[in-house]
Amino acid sequence: MDLCLRSILPDAFSRAPMEFLPREAQIQLSNISAIELIENGDRGARETWQRAQLGNLLSHAARTSGWWRARIEAAQDGYKSLPAQSRSDVARQTALDGPLGVAGGAAKASYATTGSTGTPVRVYTTEANGAYNVRRSLAQYFIYGLPLSENRVQINPALNLKAMVEPISVRSTDHWAGSLAKLFVNGCNREIIHSYADGATDSLVAALLERPVGYLVCSSRFAEMIYDFGGADLLGRLGLRAWVHTSDLQSPDIVQYLASQGIPSHSVYSSGEVGPIAFECDKHPGHFHVAHSNVIVEADPTLTAQFQGQTVSRLLITGLHSYATPIIRYDVGDFSCVHPACPCGHDGTTLSSIYGRGKSFVRRPDGQFIPFYLSTRALLRAADFTECRVRQHSIDTLTVEIGGRQALDPVEVDNLTRLVVAATDPAFRVEVVAQERLDWANDAKRLFFACKLPDPPT
Repeated sequence: MDLCLRSILPDAFSRAPMEFLPREAQIQLSNISAIELIENGDRGARETWQRAQLGNLLSHAARTSGWWRARIEAAQDGYKSLPAQSRSDVARQTALDGPLGVAGGAAKASYATTGSTGTPVRVYTTEANGAYNVRRSLAQYFIYGLPLSENRVQINPALNLKAMVEPISVRSTDHWAGSLAKLFVNGCNREIIHSYADGATDSLVAALLERPVGYLVCSSRFAEMIYDFGGADLLGRLGLRAWVHTSDLQSPDIVQYLASQGIPSHSVYSSGEVGPIAFECDKHPGHFHVAHSNVIVEADPTLTAQFQGQTVSRLLITGLHSYATPIIRYDVGDFSCVHPACPCGHDGTTLSSIYGRGKSFVRRPDGQFIPFYLSTRALLRAADFTECRVRQHSIDTLTVEIGGRQALDPVEVDNLTRLVVAATDPAFRVEVVAQERLDWANDAKRLFFACKLPDPPT
């Protein structure tokens, strides 16, 4: 983290006696340096720190929650013998306890899933959780060596009716590095909310072209939306310096094109319940360094799936700062290979072949999980549509919903069915339904695939 290579403002340094930096910037920089030391420094020191944080969390949970106290006391062999925490468990505990009392103040906010992929979950957080997420996000720009002087654009979907009034809404600020903008040259920040309404993509592209994008922070669906709108020519005109991928499965086509232009892609693995979980290695794409300053990640060998020829295990996540709602050995719904270190030499837990980021698992009639990966481009070769999605409402049936069509001819239905069966298993019956417009009212994230079956027992 060579600070001297970054563009420093002319008036960056404090003018007070025996003080070097503006106090807010100094605190922020100190926190980022601490994150760097914990995550990329000595493994023994890191694990000692994590054990202390885990002990604090378990003591807090047992002291403030009867539900957690009973669970912890029943685990005779300690933390490792605690059962996996399911979404239903989280819902039950928060219903009983609400936000747990936290030193320095009660919970300030909550995160609620839409329930589009299973049991809805409400997780309470504090101001400290939000502050950590900001620091950890900033820290990654230092770890990757990305300059703060570039602009930053983040594209998010509209998640409430108020945000769906206009095709897009744009919120701009002069900088995005918080208090570090007093120290380093910093680009402008824009957050664009996309409503999926008619004309939203035209408005999105127009907004992106107003000034150089710099760092594009978004899911694959938005990157693909931009690419489908204007192709490689449009991506070339946006002034991209890097794509920071979030949320869903990363599009290899977009990554490959950007790489051909010398533009890096960095994927972030996170969840709303705990925040950042892992960040993609910039030397070995596809490998993710766990955010050790935030979480402990374990592989659960009792539940596995096959993905790209590898056996991937269910992930259990413990949020080290999850005091308002303890997240301890939580089944986040994803599978991955878990390694003790990265091929790049990073001496820390590393993930590869992460699957399920969109909860994209089909459950076979025999109870086994199958990763579901089928691009909309493949489906478009079988039938024309304006939107589509696949849902599993019953154990033996997959439903393909095609939007923008009143009806489909038998050949289109047959081709769509063959594609879905090839991506899953002949054991499934495939229903193909044509509709003028898909109803996304209960699925604000607009997931391409979702399993609507109840959560399996843990």
